[in-house]
Amino acid sequence: MLLSKYNFTIPDATPVGSYLLRFEHIFPNPVDAQFYVNCAHIEVQNPAGGSDAEPGPVAKIPGVYERGQPGTPAHDPL
Repeated sequence: MLLSKYNFTIPDATPVGSYLLRFEHIFPNPVDAQFYVNCAHIEVQNPAGGSDAEPGPVAKIPGVYERGQPGTPAHDPL
């Protein structure tokens, strides 16, 4: 079944602005992980004003995962 929408909560302290929202499913196959990635451009608007703080944690893509990285299903070292 395809979903036409997905509800989630963005923390109140998130600064107002434009973001790239990335969500992923990782299938830990025995040889190497399979990544199924989706992205969406979103605009965070906060009537209460939000925060002037830097958003975080953030990740640079590519570079989020490395093979052999502890805690990820990408088993094989480079």
